[in-house]
Amino acid sequence: MTKDQALKIIDREHIEDYNYQNKKHSANEVGIYSTDQGWIVYATDERDSVVTGSEAFFSSEFDAWDNFIDRLRAGMRLKRRHNGHYF
Repeated sequence: MTKDQALKIIDREHIEDYNYQNKKHSANEVGIYSTDQGWIVYATDERDSVVTGSEAFFSSEFDAWDNFIDRLRAGMRLKRRHNGHYF
């Protein structure tokens, strides 16, 4: 998937709690950013710390955006199930 496709999904599905612009991360979000070696997708916890083991490394930008959207959708399902909270 491309960045444009991912952003359209985020908009269409009203997905929240994401970071794709390399800004400082926040609590309870999924983020994606590029490095010289490839792409990283990660998740943060309620204390704004990157969750141990949550970082996934991708050489393919398309695979990274796919993983990013998969994680965001899973997070939104949890949030909806728990009345707007992750836990």
